[in-house]
Amino acid sequence: MATGDGIPGPAADDGVAVGRNSGAAVGGVGVFAAMVGLAAILFSARCLTIADNARFSSFWSVLFLAIGVTSGLTVELTRVTASNRRPVASSDEKGLRVRVLLVTVMVGTAVVLGGSMPAWRLAVPGFAGAQSWLMGLALVIGITGFAGQCVLIGSLAGLGHWRVYAVVVAMESGVRLVLVSLSAVFQAGLAPFMFAAILGEYAWIVVVAVSRTARQALAQRVDTTALALARRVGLAMLGLAASTVLLVGFPWLIGLTTDRAVYLAAAPLLVAVSLTRAPLMVPISSLYSVAISYFASRHDPPARVIRAMLLAVALVGLVGVALAWAVGPWLLGLVRAEYVLPGSTLAGLTAGAACIAMITVSGMLCQSQDRYGSHISGWTVAVVVSVVILLIPMGLVVRVIWALVAGPLCGLVVHLFLLNRQQSAPAS
Repeated sequence: MATGDGIPGPAADDGVAVGRNSGAAVGGVGVFAAMVGLAAILFSARCLTIADNARFSSFWSVLFLAIGVTSGLTVELTRVTASNRRPVASSDEKGLRVRVLLVTVMVGTAVVLGGSMPAWRLAVPGFAGAQSWLMGLALVIGITGFAGQCVLIGSLAGLGHWRVYAVVVAMESGVRLVLVSLSAVFQAGLAPFMFAAILGEYAWIVVVAVSRTARQALAQRVDTTALALARRVGLAMLGLAASTVLLVGFPWLIGLTTDRAVYLAAAPLLVAVSLTRAPLMVPISSLYSVAISYFASRHDPPARVIRAMLLAVALVGLVGVALAWAVGPWLLGLVRAEYVLPGSTLAGLTAGAACIAMITVSGMLCQSQDRYGSHISGWTVAVVVSVVILLIPMGLVVRVIWALVAGPLCGLVVHLFLLNRQQSAPAS
């Protein structure tokens, strides 16, 4: 499953196996969520000024970076719920109630993020004055709501309630689509767009109110201590952070490494980065969980599997590069007449998208082989190389394209090296 901007969700084998129909539902809402994210980017490009759309891109990037990292809650709640399932009415009172965890997590998130907002809001590029406070408030509200959703869907996944899980995710994206569409229709401006993007994170409350299954999932007990769970969640978040920075946090990195005036004029480039990624990353991220489960069940040597996958991605990427060069400028002009980039730039961004897709595939292979250290190492190298390139004093377009190509390729090399070296070693 994927979130609104292509962030992979919990692996299918982290909890209870997903049946064929339920798997289709989870995959379907993953595609829907990704398409809603793409629609929000297009609506903002059409309706906001170039400077405000650059700010919205920065906000959107930080929001989904935080959402991707916070998804570690879902991963660990899925595992701990699946491994400690017992009837809600069980006389065994050992363990924490999931609903207590939900309230604790939401209150803790709001207190920590709200209390530190005067400091971290300055790290979101493009915002100043009252706008930065509104942006910070929207992020605190959105991330707090998503943290609650993570606890709920983690418990639902661990108990095997995949249909209700899918409903929760679909509700989140559906509310976002409606509110962002209304903001676009009424030309509401930057602040309403930001709050429209985050209010869907509370749609799960409606599901809890009407679904007995969701309430039972919150009534479950998990046989673990808060400290042990916090430790595992922290490790899961650390692992997710390594990949999420490049998958959805790239506009934020651009803003941090670019002069403010240049960044606020770069909305066409930021939109193009998202649009060139979509054809490859939407299907890959939407099928991420299914792919990991499939790879894990195969007996082929990892080298054989990854060669076939990487070759397929590379071929699709080459076709995309040619199309981006030929018709990309025209397609970008359909988004907004003022959004003008040459075909060579769009071809370079598409090549970068293919490189991101390839390291995502190699990361899947690492996870399917239980090589989580290898997975994190490759993504960390990719992020470090990309940041170093973004810091080089060159033109913005050149820095962005080279960062999108060289960073992921270096991370891919690390993945392949570690997979090859550990192929015959026991999993650690």
